[in-house]
Amino acid sequence: MHNSLYIRDLLRRTNSDPLYVARRDSHRNLMPDPDAEPGPGDFALQGRWRVQSDGPYGAGEMVRDLEDALSRLGVTVHRDAEQIVHLVQAADLPPGAYRLSLAPHQVRVEGAGAAGLWAGLAQLEREMRVRRGPFLPRAEIVRRARWPVQISQGPWGGNYSVPDFSPEYLSDDAFRLYAHYGVNSMMIYGDMLCYVQSAVFPELTNKDYARNIAVLKNAAQRALRYGVRFAYVVVGPKLRATHPLFERLPSARGSGVPSRVEDWTIHCLCSSDEACLAFYAETFENLFAQVPELAGLNLIIGGESYYHCRMWSRPTARCPRCYAQETEDVVANLVRVTADAVHRAQPDAFVNAWPYNTDWWERPDCHELIRRLPSSAGFYDQIDRNQAYQKDGYVKKIWDYSVDYIGPSDSIRARAQIVKERQLDLFVKTETGIGLEVFQYPYVPAMQRLADKWQSVRSLGPQGVQQSWLFFGMFGSRAEELALWARYHADVPRDDFLRAIAARDFGPEAAEGVLFFDEADTMFG
Repeated sequence: MHNSLYIRDLLRRTNSDPLYVARRDSHRNLMPDPDAEPGPGDFALQGRWRVQSDGPYGAGEMVRDLEDALSRLGVTVHRDAEQIVHLVQAADLPPGAYRLSLAPHQVRVEGAGAAGLWAGLAQLEREMRVRRGPFLPRAEIVRRARWPVQISQGPWGGNYSVPDFSPEYLSDDAFRLYAHYGVNSMMIYGDMLCYVQSAVFPELTNKDYARNIAVLKNAAQRALRYGVRFAYVVVGPKLRATHPLFERLPSARGSGVPSRVEDWTIHCLCSSDEACLAFYAETFENLFAQVPELAGLNLIIGGESYYHCRMWSRPTARCPRCYAQETEDVVANLVRVTADAVHRAQPDAFVNAWPYNTDWWERPDCHELIRRLPSSAGFYDQIDRNQAYQKDGYVKKIWDYSVDYIGPSDSIRARAQIVKERQLDLFVKTETGIGLEVFQYPYVPAMQRLADKWQSVRSLGPQGVQQSWLFFGMFGSRAEELALWARYHADVPRDDFLRAIAARDFGPEAAEGVLFFDEADTMFG
């Protein structure tokens, strides 16, 4: 689970599989309806058009993308045409925002940075999609991102696990798909030991470090052409008790638990040992210096991933130094060391503490942890976890990833208030389409319920949202469009947005029949 090294052949085949490639095509099913006509206030893109960009980042990719979209919609694209769709970087817009100026013979798409310009380009295409042809409104449209960071799972069929991010494992069509759905960050996941070249702990230096870091940097630069940056969920070291590092430096050995497959114990690095903390600082400062394109780190410090001595509920080997301290102090200091190291190399990167499962902690509400987190870190939480949800005649315990309960949970409301008081960034984890109640499907067609869950996310005022975990992979579903709506279309009522999707995909005459606006008839209504 923690890296891609042992399933490389499978991942390579999967990424290039025709079915996966087809589903990742951001222009799939893009075609004109021969019966569609411009509506009142609309105009048609007639004659020859060309696409022109003055943007320094991703200009070639943007031009080719829009040329392909126009061609599929029946517009004649020619490099010498006098009618122009002009893609322009805008200095007067906030990050991620865009402005469309739409008039016959002259269409202008302005965006703040690569992410904003891609978002504007995608909206231009969407305006034509919902009109079922090459038609646009005579209008100026300005939209801003509701929160700065939108994180998605890896692409359907593409790799998300370190360190294999070369094009044969993670191709550019993934980044292009994200750009069309308002996503500006892709979650990558796995073992930090892939990126270790250490003077502090030379025993942990990875023999393939140079290759791994080069592949990551190349992938991050490819992604950035689409306005996408990587959000890294880090898995920390777990080593045998007899590892050469521990034999040289016994003080580095932290708490441990028995292996499930061998007769030995695995240990984390001690969370309070100065040499271990120096190793973390060295590794992450170097990582962000070598790959400054990274968006940041999400550190699961409850139950899994970013291991520390107070992580496990029943360790068979307890670290005496860390168990002499309160859990919150151990964790907060580890997060502080990590965040400070990242920010020495990349001041704008985020570093978030994510207490996914703290049920066994002395204070599982995490209120005290939030109060002790450094100001350089943010707090990351789930929209629905651990809620006692009152149903008709019974109480349903929401673990997480529910499509039934829309949230926000009592837990995240209370935590978010303390985060706000501390003036920390809040990141919220939700799901775009699945729920553990019907986990076997890539998304549940309960669009009103999913949209209402996004309203709950909006209500918390987050600085970042992760819209899905590593389940099916992103493939451009209708449910994933709701994430775009939540981030960019706060002024558009839920039912209006859904009606536009229904009319686009099923035809204007059939739209009302597929909407089920009577909540009593919807799934989980």
